[in-house]
Amino acid sequence: MLEGKTVLITGASGGLGALVAEQLRAEGARIVALGRSRPAGSIDQFLRHDLSTPEGIEAAAQAVADRPWDLLVNLAGAQHFGPVEQETPAQLVSGYLVNLVAPVRLAQAVGKILEENNYQVDMVYDGQSGLDYGQSGIYDVIVLDVMLPGKDG
Repeated sequence: MLEGKTVLITGASGGLGALVAEQLRAEGARIVALGRSRPAGSIDQFLRHDLSTPEGIEAAAQAVADRPWDLLVNLAGAQHFGPVEQETPAQLVSGYLVNLVAPVRLAQAVGKILEENNYQVDMVYDGQSGLDYGQSGIYDVIVLDVMLPGKDG
């Protein structure tokens, strides 16, 4: 199903991202990784962008806005390890930008391209809605965030 498809993956240099990239590549996809550091695994192209700043997010969105994508996998993530009361304002802002703003902005940019290529694109913002859409049976591919707000367990 992915033979010859072009997939954009954020977070491909991390553990989960590398595994997903490897699996998609094994299924025939062309892998384009976007992030601050080049993944160690086998990819077809690397786009260096920092998703922890508004300027970096917008530069990334502009860089992907005119390419023929078939799938977007947002796996980039940032978190502070330690007590939340020790998290600095800069760490809070960076986390929100990487974890919330960047995925939505990239989905906006790539979603437009997918629609132009006759894909049906529906975006939902909570886990239960994503699961409900998935059970409808009308989708070939469904991408969910690892976290499913609104759906426990």
